[in-house]
Amino acid sequence: MQKPVISAKRCLVCVLLIVWVLVGGMASRSSARAAEDEAEATKAAEAFERLYGKDVERVRSTRQPDDDIALAKRLLAAARESTGTPALLTLLCEKATDLTASHADGYDTAVASAEFLASQVPAKAAECVERVATVRQKQYAAAEGDAKTAAGDALIDALLALADTHVETGDYPRAVAACRRAARIARAIKSDRLAGIESRRNRARFLLRTERDIANMKARLKRDPENTSAREKLVRLYLVNLNKPRKAAEYLEGVEDESLKKYVPAVDKGVAATPELACVEMGDWYRTLGETAPAPAKRAMYERAKAYYEWFLSLHEAEDLARTTAALALKKVETHMAALAPAKTGPKPGQWVDCLKAVRLPKCALRGKWAREGDRLMVAEESDSCLLALPFSPENNYQFRFRFKRMEGDGQIGVLLPVGQRGCGVVMDGYNGWGHGIEKVYKENEDKGFRGGKWVHPGKLSNNREYLLGIDVRHEKERAQIVVILDGYVINRWQGEISSLRRPGWRQSDPRSGKFITLHTWSAGVQFSDLEFRKLPGKAKKVKRSSRGGS
Repeated sequence: MQKPVISAKRCLVCVLLIVWVLVGGMASRSSARAAEDEAEATKAAEAFERLYGKDVERVRSTRQPDDDIALAKRLLAAARESTGTPALLTLLCEKATDLTASHADGYDTAVASAEFLASQVPAKAAECVERVATVRQKQYAAAEGDAKTAAGDALIDALLALADTHVETGDYPRAVAACRRAARIARAIKSDRLAGIESRRNRARFLLRTERDIANMKARLKRDPENTSAREKLVRLYLVNLNKPRKAAEYLEGVEDESLKKYVPAVDKGVAATPELACVEMGDWYRTLGETAPAPAKRAMYERAKAYYEWFLSLHEAEDLARTTAALALKKVETHMAALAPAKTGPKPGQWVDCLKAVRLPKCALRGKWAREGDRLMVAEESDSCLLALPFSPENNYQFRFRFKRMEGDGQIGVLLPVGQRGCGVVMDGYNGWGHGIEKVYKENEDKGFRGGKWVHPGKLSNNREYLLGIDVRHEKERAQIVVILDGYVINRWQGEISSLRRPGWRQSDPRSGKFITLHTWSAGVQFSDLEFRKLPGKAKKVKRSSRGGS
């Protein structure tokens, strides 16, 4: 019997039909999510009106600002208790900011409301940064005497945060303008932060020039697709100036430079997927790029070189010539990076600190094979238990947040947290989906095993999906509170005596994991990014570890 012949035309129709169904499905899910968000916002608005509508109407009918400020403080306090409902939290914070942003006595409340909203609802962060800068400008304009300097310093912080936001969104002209304003304030108050501000402005200018150069090279290629010089320059602009190797790879076809054709595709595979010996070769290549790169792009190239060298050293245990030369190359890169360090503007109390900048591999890796890839930390699935200590030793109250994505495996992701002289762990997808939990919450003389603590069931993560995990740790005298926030929703909260927590440390063999905020994975390949730490009222210090793990 003759088999039926399917024409190419019918195959194409089938493929197009499948694509149409898939795209339609995604669009349908997106529309459903948008409808859910809109419904949630409507419910939140109705709830706010029932609770505070008359109060807002009353304070707006008076000329005195005192009642506006008092209500705003109540709204902010209510927002701090509403972290599980982002839509209502957003309304509470926005109304609090609106009520106080025009009154000198309410500026601090307006800023606190905007900053709290940004910390809890990432989608509102850029808008909140703008609001804070506006309020700080008013505060600076109204201040006199010694208060002028303090207000100016706070305004500089706000303007630099605004510049960073514009850089992230690619709005480089506004980033340059924000840095220019910050520099003007620094000169007016005779601040020693001017060098750091100028460094930020120079980088924003560099990115602006790069953006224009890219547009120019693309225009040349459009006129003449065989222009190999323009094509190679375009590749290097993406690869070096913007540190976007994946984007650079899109324009490789037709490039004559053999090193670009060889190494650029390899970068996209990731450090952890690079064969052992090839790591040194990739590190040498990036080190060379760093040595010839424009000044604002050098650090990114050296960071990538450093990641390849560190990964090689974590894999290659033999004390031979290859290890020695890689270690020397790593030291050379670190020396170059130290020379590039800009003047520090210094984090202020309440500001988020980028933890990744303080991580030194392999020193911070307590167990398992860790690698840094650009602005991400990577850990492979191979090891059952992997620990990495972030060199921050918190005292009293603090917040810690980060994004993570489990790439492979089905194991758990967690954080070990110092709490006073004790500690606990926050676990996601613990014990194969048994739950998300705050564990090690029990007195030492109680034998409750590893599952002792407070858990929510079930607790399952999806692979290749990015999550945002936030942890709020507060304690005073003998009591503590730990709040766990996943993707903007409070999923777990524990309050109790600090003595109920286990003494810090994962096991006695890992004493350092009790002194520092420590990432932990179990049988999972995980990607971490946007690791940020912020101290709240109290003390939190960055510490140096000795070879024996002491502070």
